[in-house]
Amino acid sequence: MNVPKPILERTLSAKIDEIGDGIAIALTDSILDLADDYEEFDEARSDVKGLFPKTFFYMS
Repeated sequence: MNVPKPILERTLSAKIDEIGDGIAIALTDSILDLADDYEEFDEARSDVKGLFPKTFFYMS
């Protein structure tokens, strides 16, 4: 990872873990947060996705 993990975690308010050759970004500690405030989760997800090129994430 080129940017130090603590800087990314503070900037994104997210937890970042390296898994194998990839990176996992957790936007919340609880899956229930999605039910409680989906709009806030969706905004955070959009913010994170905006940091990557449009073709970075594969959606099937």
